[in-house]
Amino acid sequence: MRTVSQPLRVKGLLIWLSFSVATSFGQVEVSSSDLVDQQTPKAPGSPGDSSTTASPSGSAPQQLPGGGAPQPAQNSPISSPSRFHDFVGTFLSDEKAIWTSPLHAKTTDLRWLLPLTGATAAFLATDTDISNALPNTEDQINISRDVSQIGSAYTLYGVSGAFYLIGRLKDNDRLRETGWLGIMAITHSQIVVEALKLATGRERPDESNGQGRFWKGKDSFPSGHAISSWAFAGVVTKEYSDRKLIQIGAYSLATIVSISRVTGRRHFPSDVVVGSSMGFLIGRYMVRAHEGSADFTGRSKLKTLFSPQAFPSFDGRSKTYGLTLNWSL
Repeated sequence: MRTVSQPLRVKGLLIWLSFSVATSFGQVEVSSSDLVDQQTPKAPGSPGDSSTTASPSGSAPQQLPGGGAPQPAQNSPISSPSRFHDFVGTFLSDEKAIWTSPLHAKTTDLRWLLPLTGATAAFLATDTDISNALPNTEDQINISRDVSQIGSAYTLYGVSGAFYLIGRLKDNDRLRETGWLGIMAITHSQIVVEALKLATGRERPDESNGQGRFWKGKDSFPSGHAISSWAFAGVVTKEYSDRKLIQIGAYSLATIVSISRVTGRRHFPSDVVVGSSMGFLIGRYMVRAHEGSADFTGRSKLKTLFSPQAFPSFDGRSKTYGLTLNWSL
């Protein structure tokens, strides 16, 4: 029985994406007038006594000592649109690259495309037979469904987020990058899988006597758990290519999740094969495209979490000094 409706899952994905954009790329800059704004004392009535500094909103002009012409006040930005625009541009560029990747296939890709196509065709022809040949006991189904939750998008978002936050707190670039690219790989994979589920509308094994018919308004093809698990595994195994145990662990968990979706009668084998393959390719693409730019905008490193950058400032003309604080949330 489905417990989460299709529109609700799509809304949840959009909410998460909006939250990650806001928290990861929000930047607040406090102007010197907000923190420290002290002027040198002047004699009453002196020409420089009319000197003023910009208001926090940046709307008031600055009057130079000696009655000089007023200078336009510099606005103090309260956000960083360039970082947001960089993120959105990169995200959309990645979506385009993912969806158009079949158009850029090379001859060398046939080494894995042909076996994958053959395996998918074989499973499509035998899906129902394999699913019905399993014992399909109540214990098998319940245990399999519990195990498969390891590969749910919610679980993997939490794991990736933990990687990211720990990496920032510990100033570990590789762990931080793994977490962030993991989040993005899962997000892209969820967009792809939801679009394909909507387009194919396949029945699940526990629906309509397990016929697995397409274009029936259902959501079996491909497997969302499989695509998310292998997208995350693709990122982790590439980032930690020098750590065999980590690679074995990531691949093992993704494989267990994929198999459990079949034994739990939530997916047919072909759903899992296609989802796993697509997830792995999306994960590897994310690392190839963004390795070394952990903030996803081409910059080499992210600021440490909750660590502000302070810059002293001094204006010789108005004889004011202060402190500018950049805080990356």
